[in-house]
Amino acid sequence: MKKLLYTAAALLAMCCTTSCSKDWLETDSTTSGSPQLIFSTIDNAELAVNGLARLMCMQHSYYGQGASGEGWIKYLFGNFPGQNFSVPRLTGWSSIMNMSYHQRNTSSYDSYGWYYYYRIIDNANMIIGNIDDVPTGGDPQIEARKTFIKAQALVYRAYGHFQLTQLYSHRWMDTNHGDADGVIIRTESSTEGAPLSKLSAVYTQVFDDLKAAIAAFESVPAQKRIFLSAPDLSVAQAILARAAITRADSRDDYELAARMAAAARSGYPLMSVADYRSDFESPTSEWIWGSFASDDQNLQYWSFQAQLAYNANTSRSRGYRHCISRELLETFPDNGIRKNLFVHPAILGMTDAEFQKIVNQTTGQISDKKAIAAIDAYYADRYVPASGSYYVAYEHRKFGCFGQPGVAYLNHIRSSEMVLLEAEAQCRLGNDPAAQALLVELNATSQRDPDYTCTKTGDELFEEIVRYRALELWGEGFDWFDMKRWGKTLERKSFKKGGNFASAMAVTVQPDEANQWTWVIPEKETAYNTFLNEEAE
Repeated sequence: MKKLLYTAAALLAMCCTTSCSKDWLETDSTTSGSPQLIFSTIDNAELAVNGLARLMCMQHSYYGQGASGEGWIKYLFGNFPGQNFSVPRLTGWSSIMNMSYHQRNTSSYDSYGWYYYYRIIDNANMIIGNIDDVPTGGDPQIEARKTFIKAQALVYRAYGHFQLTQLYSHRWMDTNHGDADGVIIRTESSTEGAPLSKLSAVYTQVFDDLKAAIAAFESVPAQKRIFLSAPDLSVAQAILARAAITRADSRDDYELAARMAAAARSGYPLMSVADYRSDFESPTSEWIWGSFASDDQNLQYWSFQAQLAYNANTSRSRGYRHCISRELLETFPDNGIRKNLFVHPAILGMTDAEFQKIVNQTTGQISDKKAIAAIDAYYADRYVPASGSYYVAYEHRKFGCFGQPGVAYLNHIRSSEMVLLEAEAQCRLGNDPAAQALLVELNATSQRDPDYTCTKTGDELFEEIVRYRALELWGEGFDWFDMKRWGKTLERKSFKKGGNFASAMAVTVQPDEANQWTWVIPEKETAYNTFLNEEAE
């Protein structure tokens, strides 16, 4: 019998494969086992749900070395094809950056997201379907732990389905209130084929799972997660806020998004300016969800930070510096902490005209020795780039690593995103003063832009939120996803036209192009799923 892209038998073993350091999980791991074994004790069940966290930060060898779980989604699918993420010397990846692969159903890039998220969903379904069988012996504490584990699995299942819609479904505004194909809804562990559901039905499933998870978490308030990598009430609320504002079908969705975003960030205060300069390598006060990292548990040359961190000792980091869009950066004041995490004229005491004279207008490289010394001096209180690194205009000093090559925690949700999401929802609801206050909280109150004020309203206020969201969340994997859901046109400019993209990536892509910014269902699914291919055996 032919198999689908993901298989339950292999995944069952993965549920229990979580060999970890003491910081991650201080327990012996199991490399294989039946459902009867896995769910014979509450401790084994917890090991299984922690295996879901491991799926998000492990190398998926089926797709080669670069397939590093959630980090690859952020880097390759969220950053690369975005509006504000430039890697000027990496012209060989222009097809991915320009969305040219969206209709290549045989490409591994097309099938990776499908494989990865359904793998998470299938593992979550095993837990949801079997957790009730864990014996309690009449112990209410074990019953509470079961409830908490089931809630965590529901969060994973919802997250997987939601992410799949963003990659493989058209944006909500183009689907007549979700009356278009979405993805396959899977609520049971199975290798059997299944039809695509309407996008509206997929969102209903996502909302139902998250609301059920929230109710379950709230019913056992004494239960707490041990690790940042494990979902809890705040994570469920944050993902529901994301889903609501991405669907945004009615005023109710915006109200839900605002309410959930505010709830999710409760207890996660915005980090200080000092913490903002700590390289996003380890959790701070505002990290709501993230993946663990340590020197003895890392992805070597294929982690998110091994690709992106400014001090990672890898060929990608040294030779292909990652930059923010010049056009975006120039719209912000020079005294802001976030702007000064990027190499721009003011940190060198130069005018823009002077700066451009030392910048290669094809690659963005800075070779002037005095300028390089000045850059090093400006960032002298932080890590330095690895020996042999290029210096490039507008390159970042945001993401660093505390171990080589590229060892660092990976953030998935932080409270700054929730502030911006709440502000966007309030703006869409017409509550301009509330949205303005949230922007002031994020920028002036936090001291990230100490002189910031906001009096904009309506569409101008929305564009202000868009602009600050692009700066605040740069490099964290939101760029392309945001542009898609808003239905905005991608417009990148070359160096010669005032931007900082190589000519191969200096393109314009309209919302109705590149298959409406939608990856097609991969052949590895359609070839074996009889519901999607009538001729399949």
